[in-house]
Amino acid sequence: MSNQARTRLEWLDGKVKIGESIHSQETVIEMLRQSPEQFSPNVILRPVYQETVLPNLCYVGGSGELAYWLQLKPVFDAAPVVYPMLQLRVSMQLVHTKQLHKMKKLGFDFPTFSNKLDKILGILLSKLSSRQSVTDLTPALQEIRLSLIAQAQAVDSTLIASAEAQVKRIEKLLSAFEEKLKRNERKIHASTFERVQKLHHELFPSGTLQERHDNFFPHYVESNGSLIEKLIAELDVLKHEFMLHEL
Repeated sequence: MSNQARTRLEWLDGKVKIGESIHSQETVIEMLRQSPEQFSPNVILRPVYQETVLPNLCYVGGSGELAYWLQLKPVFDAAPVVYPMLQLRVSMQLVHTKQLHKMKKLGFDFPTFSNKLDKILGILLSKLSSRQSVTDLTPALQEIRLSLIAQAQAVDSTLIASAEAQVKRIEKLLSAFEEKLKRNERKIHASTFERVQKLHHELFPSGTLQERHDNFFPHYVESNGSLIEKLIAELDVLKHEFMLHEL
């Protein structure tokens, strides 16, 4: 880093490329010794740098962060820097009583409703549908397959591949028909699907967790300032679970 630029260091066939200039490894190491303040760790070294400057006994983070940290144990060993214990942080969803009532009325509990929308809609469709799924015909299709193969074998073994191809063709036709049935069922229950989609969007804006989208302060103001005290009373940092707080 300099007053003029922040330049990436790149490894290039045993040399180090800095901007447009190329240096030997020994030269760059000497530059580092002479002017360490001009060098900044990249994303791979950031945790090691962090634990060197502000060492921890334990690092608390989200699932994505911890998955990243778990890859870096060999980097800490090479430094060497003490690798802290890792603790998954608590996640919480704030839900209004009316939203919970809507959810239960639609036949869902919260853990299930926290899935991705397409999975929720699939579960909803299976709840609303009274018909037998086309996929339930798989055993019958297997019998047809064995029968066709046996007949092909009896006439000419080279026809077995053709028999298999015909079965595959039938499977594709059945799969396409299943999708057609589902589309028509969604039209029949369109209002219910719309209610589920609306509620899911309220609780998981843009398909993401509430904590990644909503600002805390509107919920705080709505509670007349009591929300923090309630959260302190409810939260347990050592519990690895997704918690629900009813407003």
